[in-house]
Amino acid sequence: MADLSAHEKFLRGEPLTPELKALRDGRDAPSFALPSAPERKAFDNPTREFTRAERLDLKEFKEMPGWQLYLRIVERTMLFHQKRAISLSQDDPLTNRDQIANAWAYCSMARRVAAELEAVVNAEVGLDHNPPKR
Repeated sequence: MADLSAHEKFLRGEPLTPELKALRDGRDAPSFALPSAPERKAFDNPTREFTRAERLDLKEFKEMPGWQLYLRIVERTMLFHQKRAISLSQDDPLTNRDQIANAWAYCSMARRVAAELEAVVNAEVGLDHNPPKR
């Protein structure tokens, strides 16, 4: 019988490679190395100065769609806190004034954190000549 093409072998249910034949026969399959997860750097000292490479990475990140996505997430967080504060204010503002005050405080903190993060990023990539004090 002539040699069959891979397609004809497939249609007949014959294994295409010796490894597949070993698997079909119940023998141990060759071990395949699974890809390893990308190595993450351990969190180091947050007060150390950024390296030139890190600044370039940050500048590149600001130019990529991921930065706009990050800003959307930040905006959603601020809107969440604002809607919660408004909702608490509308229900019964006289009986839950402590909860309302907390909700508006979180709203204010979210806005401040977002503004400070953006200012720090701009300062590190050289877009701001007056970096915030740490």
